[in-house]
Amino acid sequence: MYTFLELCGAWGRSSIFLLSGMDTRLGPANSFLCVNLDGLEKGKTGGVRMKRTLGIAVMILAGFFLSATVLVPLPAGAAPITLKFSDPSPDGQCRTIAYKKWGDWLEERTGNQIKFEWYWAQSLAKARDNVDATRGGLADMSTNSSFGYHKSLFPVWQFSELLFIGPADHGAHAWTVKELYETIPVLREELDKSGLKIIGIVGAHATHFMSRKPIRKLEDLKGLRVRAFGPMGDWLKSVGAAPVGLTIYETYEAMQKGTVDATQTYMYINVPYKLHEVSKFAILPGIQNITVSMFMNKDVWEKLPKDVKDVFEKEAWTKLCEMGVKGYDDDYDKSAAALKAHGVEFIEVPRAEMARWKKSAEEPVIDKWLDNMKKMGVDGQMILDKYEEVYKKYER
Repeated sequence: MYTFLELCGAWGRSSIFLLSGMDTRLGPANSFLCVNLDGLEKGKTGGVRMKRTLGIAVMILAGFFLSATVLVPLPAGAAPITLKFSDPSPDGQCRTIAYKKWGDWLEERTGNQIKFEWYWAQSLAKARDNVDATRGGLADMSTNSSFGYHKSLFPVWQFSELLFIGPADHGAHAWTVKELYETIPVLREELDKSGLKIIGIVGAHATHFMSRKPIRKLEDLKGLRVRAFGPMGDWLKSVGAAPVGLTIYETYEAMQKGTVDATQTYMYINVPYKLHEVSKFAILPGIQNITVSMFMNKDVWEKLPKDVKDVFEKEAWTKLCEMGVKGYDDDYDKSAAALKAHGVEFIEVPRAEMARWKKSAEEPVIDKWLDNMKKMGVDGQMILDKYEEVYKKYER
């Protein structure tokens, strides 16, 4: 970005003219600010007034410069900083497509000072291991597919995946948790203490069940072996099911062999992981928002140029939400249609029955988390109340 400030006569004899000659790829292009000092009534203190006005104008311009993200183009011949990014999902899935678009935008936005090197499908680290792989430096950045994978590291953030809080709208969820991160100190503090730099959070399609057996009422869950973890596992155990602690990436084989009867899952991954081949039923609606977080190694973060950090801090999370929400939106109907085309029966649990499910989750899930927060000295109820309040603002 190249800027200059000059006193010029092109727009009146006494003008302050600011031109921002910024490449259109990098933000507001060719923007300018002009303060015309011509024709000011001097009165009895004309000279003093002119000086004061000039001083005010200069302060305005200084504020403009300080608030802008000034990007230094990569010197000719210099290599960009390569960021190794680990994500457990396969290439071509809606999340990885959205991430690549976001990465392309970010590379361009930073003047190509960074370059992403993508490692999909657990090729660098397993889903549960991404957090440790990033903290230890194997990956520079990674996806944490669920806070439920790391209950001891992120106990407060488990709120974001509690069952039956807010209707299951991944877009509203993404924007809500972003606002809560920005406004509730304990949420920021927990992520800061993790030894990782948070880059952003998005919401995935809400959790629903794919099953080899029909699930129409609460009692149908009793005795089922269900691939589940986190709050979902706690709830299923309380209603007589047997939660099995596998990742989604291990689920196809388990269902194929019959070692599990059903799995918690998300619409966008059913076909990529071939769950339609080992399931007969899709149980809806979704009952749990899932929270997908993106982290960077702190040492890598500290070594980034300041202007690149500014883009990450001021713009990257918002852009990630925009692209992520759109990607999941575009995928949902397509994925649902693909399941139906393969003969999967959709079971819509009636509202009255769903109310029973929600009531049954209060003690083993909601109350359990609130009790844990009380022991930690955290006002958990405030977080839940704030979530519900903010969620309504973004609900679609």
